[in-house]
Amino acid sequence: MNTRLLLIIASVIALSACGGAEERKSVYMEKAITSIESGDLDKARIELKNVLQIDPKDGEAYYQIGKVYEQQEKYRKAYGSYLKAEELSPDLLENHGRLGRFYLLLMKEVDHAQEKVDLILSKAPDNSDGLMLKAALNLHNKDKAAAIDIAKGVVERGPVNVEAVSFLAGLYVSDKQIEDAINLLDRALKDKPDNESLNKLLAATLV
Repeated sequence: MNTRLLLIIASVIALSACGGAEERKSVYMEKAITSIESGDLDKARIELKNVLQIDPKDGEAYYQIGKVYEQQEKYRKAYGSYLKAEELSPDLLENHGRLGRFYLLLMKEVDHAQEKVDLILSKAPDNSDGLMLKAALNLHNKDKAAAIDIAKGVVERGPVNVEAVSFLAGLYVSDKQIEDAINLLDRALKDKPDNESLNKLLAATLV
């Protein structure tokens, strides 16, 4: 067998292996996101680690695993994952939104949070992560009315944004608008009946 033919065969094998790896990555990622949405965080973390075994430079996987750690209240690991995602995928606006929340809520670095808002909304004015971070900043600055307006806009635009619904419901409860909070959560649960966080929030609101 001549050298040229060997090179062609080797190239075909390499391309096939690459395609298989990308396909496996896609399957693992899809399973991870489904697991996050259903609340099975341990399974999601396993699937995301499978993604990173295939591609250690997958910024999306670091972003998603950061979300898992954050929901498990492992904030140091979550923050580290978001920073890694920012390094690998600087155009991932959702990740900038998560980092902005850390700056605002945990680190009290308001200026850095505002920088993330400006960055996100300059690239995508309707980005829900940027808008919700802006709403949180308004609430921090004691402008609850502006925070409610922004959150309502995100919720009404759809599809169901669990964090926006939870944020807005919390604002309604703080203003003693219990019926509005219940109606909001009921509407969201029609689309996401199995969402654990929304169900817990509704139960707490009813109590």
